[in-house]
Amino acid sequence: PITAFDPVSPEAQASHTPVGSVQPNLFFAAVLGVGVVALIGVFFALPNWVENSEPPVAVVAMEPTSKPSPNEVQMSSAQTPSERSPFSEAQLARERRAAQEVLQIILEAQENLQTLGVELWAANKYETAVQEALSGDAAYRERDFVTATEIYQSVADQLLAIEQQLPDEISQRLEILIAAIEQGDAIAAAALASELELMAPDRADVASALDRAKHISAINALVAEADQYTESADPKAALESLQQASNLDPEHQRVAGLLQNAKQAVNDSDFAEAMSQGFDALEQASFENARNAFRRAAKLKPGSQSPALALRELDTVETIATLNHLKTEGEQAETAEDWQTALTAYQAAVAMDESI
Repeated sequence: PITAFDPVSPEAQASHTPVGSVQPNLFFAAVLGVGVVALIGVFFALPNWVENSEPPVAVVAMEPTSKPSPNEVQMSSAQTPSERSPFSEAQLARERRAAQEVLQIILEAQENLQTLGVELWAANKYETAVQEALSGDAAYRERDFVTATEIYQSVADQLLAIEQQLPDEISQRLEILIAAIEQGDAIAAAALASELELMAPDRADVASALDRAKHISAINALVAEADQYTESADPKAALESLQQASNLDPEHQRVAGLLQNAKQAVNDSDFAEAMSQGFDALEQASFENARNAFRRAAKLKPGSQSPALALRELDTVETIATLNHLKTEGEQAETAEDWQTALTAYQAAVAMDESI
């Protein structure tokens, strides 16, 4: 008999193993072998089966109407993105970046031109460039990046050319604006000013002209007022109105000319008044007042001969009056037998005019 702690020989163990315990072990081993074989079949047989099961791709032969681009040649291979080689994908990515870089230039130029009011001064050229850019977009959507880049570059060149013509456009409008200011055409000046505000926001000469344009209506009113004063023979009032107009726009050439004329008119009026005062004083034998008036007239018109002639006439009249006074004084002294006084008067007369 076998005890609890006695070693048992292998033969004894085999002789005592139940027959039913061997059958389950064999079953599980068989199932495991079938699973391994099936797994091997999945890895090796399935890819070939899938490849052979894909339907054939129909290829339609078409006669090309033009020379295909590099991208079209690549696309004609009917490869899906997953089937393209890394080299082809890298080429497409590079061409896409090139198109996007030029497109960025276009967008920046477009934004700048719109800020400068391009629709006001180059509408046709700008619209042409925009329409061409749309055709570039179509090529981009078709993944024809080479063609898209060429079109975008053409558009960029066109927008750059439009930008380069801006200074000439500004100069032309500025010249017309200044002419409108000089003519007092407030309506035309306002239209040009609105354009130039967009086209040249940073140019000092444009800013100056825009400021001048604001005073057109006020200057027109002052000039009309001056005309009325001139017609009513009030040159000083006309001069004052024109001076106010000149203060509003010191660069206004027409107002400057009218102002100069008004100053001349006032000077002429002052000259005529001084000469008139001189002759009035001369008639009244107010020789000193007459002399002052004629001298004032000579200062007003340095080149005029009238004051000099009047001063010579004054000297003659004054001399005659003095001689007459001395003669009268001498005769009165003789009558009074005041011989010394008479002698003094006659000597003074001879000293003034030896012909007496």
